[in-house]
Amino acid sequence: MASPTHSSLHSHPRIDMAAIPSDAFSSPVTATTPATVARGRWRDSFRLKLYGLVALATLIVLVLQAWSVYSDYQQQVTAKINEIRSVSQSATGILGRYAKLVTDGKMDRAQAEQAAFEALRGMRFGDNADYVFVWRISDATTVVHGIPGQEGQNQFRNITDSRPKEVIAADRVNSIRSSGGEAMNNVMQKRGDSAPLPKMNIIVIFEPWGLVVGTGTWMDRVNDAFQQGMIFSLIQTAVAALLLIAGGSLVVRSVMRQLGGEPAGAVQVMQRAAGGDFSGSTLGGKRSAGSLLTAFSDMSGSIRSMIVNVRTEAGSLRHDASRLSESVQQVSSAAGHQSEATASMAAAIEELTVSVNHISDAAIETEQLSEGVASLCRSSESQVSSASEGMQRIASAVGEASTKIAGLEARAEQINVIAASIKEIASQTNLLALNAAIEAARAGEQGRGFSVVADEVRKLAERTASATIEIEQMVSSVQRETKESTQTMARVRPIVDEGNALTQHVADSLREIRSRADMTLERVREVANATREQSSASTAIAQRVESIAQMVEQTNASMEETARSAGDMRDMSVRLDQLVGAFKV
Repeated sequence: MASPTHSSLHSHPRIDMAAIPSDAFSSPVTATTPATVARGRWRDSFRLKLYGLVALATLIVLVLQAWSVYSDYQQQVTAKINEIRSVSQSATGILGRYAKLVTDGKMDRAQAEQAAFEALRGMRFGDNADYVFVWRISDATTVVHGIPGQEGQNQFRNITDSRPKEVIAADRVNSIRSSGGEAMNNVMQKRGDSAPLPKMNIIVIFEPWGLVVGTGTWMDRVNDAFQQGMIFSLIQTAVAALLLIAGGSLVVRSVMRQLGGEPAGAVQVMQRAAGGDFSGSTLGGKRSAGSLLTAFSDMSGSIRSMIVNVRTEAGSLRHDASRLSESVQQVSSAAGHQSEATASMAAAIEELTVSVNHISDAAIETEQLSEGVASLCRSSESQVSSASEGMQRIASAVGEASTKIAGLEARAEQINVIAASIKEIASQTNLLALNAAIEAARAGEQGRGFSVVADEVRKLAERTASATIEIEQMVSSVQRETKESTQTMARVRPIVDEGNALTQHVADSLREIRSRADMTLERVREVANATREQSSASTAIAQRVESIAQMVEQTNASMEETARSAGDMRDMSVRLDQLVGAFKV
C-alpha cells in the first residue's frame, strides 16, 4: 500500500489587509490629472453609473454561483465522511458481537476472530470498490483487507521511515487513541489507475482484541462531480451574465431615453434657477417628447411665463390695495358714528329696564304679602271652624253630663234605700244574736259553742250597721255634690250655646275675608306676571341693543383690521413687485 500523505480537508483564502494601499478609502484628490478627469466623467455620466450597476450585479451572480457549487461539494464530502463512519461503526459492531460470544463462553477466541474477519471481508460499499481493513496492534499485521495478497503483510512495510515498524505502529495507535478515532485524507494509487488518487479513511481501535479497524472511500468521483458542476455552473453563469448585460443595456438605454440625456445640464439650469436666473432655462439639443429633461425644459419655460404674469398682477394688486384701503377707512368712520348712537340707545334701554325691574320686584313683594294674608285667613278660618266644632262638642258633652248626673242622683236615692234596708237587717241580726246569746247562757255548758257563734254574728251585724252608716253618709255627700253639679250644668249650658253662636259668626266672617283676600291675590298675581313679562321684554330689548352695539364695535374693529390688512396688502404688493423684479426672464 502506498504511503499516505496527510492534507487538510478544508482550506479558505486569507486577505492580507496590509497589502491594501492606505489611500484606497480616502477621498479623491482634485488635481487636474488624467485620472481625476476620468473620475469626474464617471461622476457626471449617469450612463456609466448604470453600466457600473449592471457589472456589479453580474459579479454578484458569479460569486453566488461559485459559492453554491462549493457548498454542494462540501455537502458531498460530508456525506462521504458520514458514510464511511457508519461503515466503521458497523465493523466495530460486528467485532463487538463476536467478542461478547467469547465472553459468554459460546465460542472460543480463534473461532470468533475467524467468523468476524470473514464477515468483515464481505463488507463492500461505494460501487463495490471500498472495503474494510483490520490489523493487529501487537505486530501491525494485516488480518483483513479488501485487496488480495495484502493480508498477512505488515501495515507499514511501504513507509520510508528509519524508525522501527513497531515504533511507527505505536505512534499511530497512540494518535488514534488520543483522538478517539482518526480521519485522514490520503493520496493513494487505485487498482487499475497509474496516477495516485485522493482517498478518505477513518480508523478506530477495537480494544477487546487489540485490533485497528479502518475503512475508506475514494474521493475522485466527488472531485470529478465537483469539476463537472463547476464547468456547468460557469456555463450557466456566463449565459446569465450575457443575459444580464444584454438586459441591463436595454434598461440603461430605456432609462436614458426616458431621461432625455445626461442630467448634468439640467443640474446647471436648476442651479441658475435657484439663483433667480430663468433667462436661459431652456435646454438645447434633440430629446424625445416624453423624456424627463424635455418636461423640465417645458416646466422652466412655464415658470418664466408665470413670473412675467405675477409681475403684471403684482402691479394691479398694488393699485387695488390702495383703493380698498380708502374705502375701508370711509366705512370704518361710519361704523364709529353708528357705534356711538347704539351706545346711547343701549344706555336708555338699560335705565328703562332698571325701572321695570323695580316695579316687578314691588309687584312680586305685594304678591307675596297677599299670599301671606290669604294664608293667614285660611289658617284662622280653619282654627275658628275647629273652635266652633269644639264648642258644639262641649255643649253636647254638657247635655250628656247633665243627663248622667240626673241618673246618678236617682241611683244615689236607690243606694240610700238599699242602705236603709241593710241597716234594718243588721239591727234585726244584732237583736237575734243577743237573744241567741241569752239562750246559750241559759243552756249552760252545752250552749257555750252556740254562744260563741252568736257573739260572732253579733259582731258581724255591728260591723254591717257601721258600714251601712258610712254608705249613707257617702251617698248623702254624692247627692249633695250631684245637685250642685246639676245646678252648675244648668248655668253653663246657655253660655256654651252663646259661645257656639259667636264662633259660627266669626267663622262666617273669616270665610268672607278669605274670599276677598283670594280675589285680591289673583289681581296682584296678574299685575306681578304683567310686570315680570315687561321686565323680561325690557331685558331682551336691552340684550338685543347690547348685541347690536357689540356687533357695531366688532364691525368697527373688523374694518380697522381690514384697513390694516389693506395697508399690509399694499406693502406686500410693493415687496412682491420688488421680489419678482429680482428674477431675470
